[in-house]
Amino acid sequence: MVSETRLPEVDMVHQTWTEGVVVELRAKNQITIPATLARAAGLEPGDRLVLELREGEIRLRRLRHSYAGTLAGVYGSPEEVQAYLLGEREAWGD
Repeated sequence: MVSETRLPEVDMVHQTWTEGVVVELRAKNQITIPATLARAAGLEPGDRLVLELREGEIRLRRLRHSYAGTLAGVYGSPEEVQAYLLGEREAWGD
C-alpha cells in the first residue's frame, strides 16, 4: 500500500508541481508514481525510466527513444543554416 500526502496542484503550462509528493518505499525498493503525476509527465505503461543520484537526491526521467530534433534551432533556423553553408561553399571557390 502506498502512503501519499495530498496531491499538489499541477501547472500544465509549465508542467511543474507546486509541492512535492510523498510516497513510501516498499520492501522490494518499489514506489508507485501517482497517476496525476505520471500523466502530467507524459509517462505511459512500458516507458523506460532513468534514475540518477545527484548531490544525495534521486532524480527520475524518461529514457528518450530518439534524440532526433533535440538540437533543432541551436544553429538557427533551417534557412539560416542553409544560407551559412552556401556562403561557406562559395568562399571555398571552385
